[in-house]
Amino acid sequence: MTTAYMAAWLVALMILPAAPAAWALSRAIRGGWEAVLAISLALSVAAAAVAGLLGWVFDLTLGTGIAIHVVLLLVCDVGFVMRSRGLRKLPLRRDLPVFTIWLVTGVLALWERAWMAPNMDVFYHIAAARSLLYFDRVMVTDPFYGVGSNLPDPTSGAANSLLGMSSAVSGIDPAALWAGFNVLAALMVPAVFWMLFRQLRAPRTGAIAATLALTFLATSADFRFAGYPNQFGVSLTIVALAGLAAAVRGRKAGWPIALIGTVAAASTHTGVALTLIAVSGVVAVGMALYARFAEADREVRLHLVRRVWVVCGSMMLVGLVSVAPRLWFVSGAGAEGGFAPAQSSGLATAGLYRLFGIGLLYDPEVAFGGGVIVIVMGTAVAALTLWASVKERNDLAALAAIVALVPVAVGFNPVLTPILAAISPYITWRMLTLMRYAPYLALPLAWDQQRALTRVALIGAIVVTLPSLHMQFSGEPPVSIRPGVINVSIWDGWTFDFRSGANAKMIGAVAGVFGDEWPTVATDPMTGYGIGGLVPCHPVAITSVHAPLFLEVTREGDARRKDMAALLGDNTGSAMRERIVRRYDVDYVLLWPGRVNDEARRKIVEDTDTFEVVYDYRKATLLRVRDEQTGGE
Repeated sequence: MTTAYMAAWLVALMILPAAPAAWALSRAIRGGWEAVLAISLALSVAAAAVAGLLGWVFDLTLGTGIAIHVVLLLVCDVGFVMRSRGLRKLPLRRDLPVFTIWLVTGVLALWERAWMAPNMDVFYHIAAARSLLYFDRVMVTDPFYGVGSNLPDPTSGAANSLLGMSSAVSGIDPAALWAGFNVLAALMVPAVFWMLFRQLRAPRTGAIAATLALTFLATSADFRFAGYPNQFGVSLTIVALAGLAAAVRGRKAGWPIALIGTVAAASTHTGVALTLIAVSGVVAVGMALYARFAEADREVRLHLVRRVWVVCGSMMLVGLVSVAPRLWFVSGAGAEGGFAPAQSSGLATAGLYRLFGIGLLYDPEVAFGGGVIVIVMGTAVAALTLWASVKERNDLAALAAIVALVPVAVGFNPVLTPILAAISPYITWRMLTLMRYAPYLALPLAWDQQRALTRVALIGAIVVTLPSLHMQFSGEPPVSIRPGVINVSIWDGWTFDFRSGANAKMIGAVAGVFGDEWPTVATDPMTGYGIGGLVPCHPVAITSVHAPLFLEVTREGDARRKDMAALLGDNTGSAMRERIVRRYDVDYVLLWPGRVNDEARRKIVEDTDTFEVVYDYRKATLLRVRDEQTGGE
């Protein structure tokens, strides 16, 4: 019930304030309840992005940023409602099947909860939201240390700013709110795809089948990652594409919806922003080529191209503005901050064509969704849909097919692909994985055109996703993949929660000791990573993959981790330990079970000249560093 309570709080803080404007915009494009939900959340994130950008440029406080956020939403509410002449009835169609999918998704997300295993990067994003409270900022710049560059964090954008704002307004800890935010983000998945298919005027049966496939196959029915900025950004990208589809249909409200979705999506994550830019560029070129071959009438052709180019050009511009402050990360992501090319799922070492490899059958992180069969069959369906749309002059089918072909246009382009890979293998790989939904987009529109092939593609998606679904529900993989990360069933999710079991008491006790002090804590990097998200403190060192890039470029991160290894080593003398804690002005030392050996633990606890034990429970020991310096051997 706690997770549901947090989700209710976030609905009140993130959905309801923008609901009037979303209602008016949804009606303008003849959308339904799903469009109200999607546009509301996109508006809230977009307003947080604008507030964050203003706060970063003018060095505004968090309170001022919250005020700007509220004013922006009020202006949108009043403006859009007045323009639509009131909140008139929504044109609800036969949406019960998708509403059922939506409810099932919510129940699964509530049961699974956010995945808070120690080796998952959920703590990075919780710490990012928490950092706003400490630094009194609106935009996340330095999640952990207070020594990094004052530039926007590349993987922790407006969504975490909104989470931090919600924490400040409600007084609820960001770690508690995260569970509710993950449920809210999971509920966005079926809603945004149904919104898109309605705007594409897809056949109802095919649209329901595609929504089911996207919601449960492309995610492997695992919604524990839904709140991650890159995953959440995918849903916001679909909102932008739905706005684009509405604009292609001639709905004037489509353009602002596309811009709202773009601002929201591009501000959540660097990879999402670059993916949006790529999608906008491919659609602009693709729709121009489609118009050239499909429309004989020059005026009709120019009108369609102009409409598409205005929206796509606006989306590209907004994406570039959003990603510009983060370009320092993009250019260095191939070599710094723990993102070595060799770690990019084989992209740099084995080439982009590895994407068709057998590994895609079992790794839901890398696959576009469903593995090699879905990529091949989905691409074939998209290509045939595009061909049929030219013959039938179906602009919306052409749009869906072109978006479905974006992974091919980006990842297998003899000109563009080498350039992207040279700039950053990691970001190129990330862009492709974020497009895992693409092969499904043409499915509902191809439902009647290529009946046999479409059904074969869908059956293929189900078959090759079975191993991932089996892992999700049983925790027993057919192959060995990243133990403790992928190979955990939903039924085991509770035991993998960093806060559960014996740890819950320890986390509460540590939080009680720290209070509102935000002390500096010395511990091993993995514990520092987790504790920095769960309680208000500054860890001295965290794992390199999640450390601010500034520390990794200057090699300060390595130095901090080496010092923590020495501090917790069993061969380190008392004098050395004291020098290390004084070097970083450490307030507390946290010894986590299983990460510090018994001999080192004994020596640290017995060093009463430097440390005093303030909490001890099942080998989880918290020591306060004494103020007075004493000598040691």
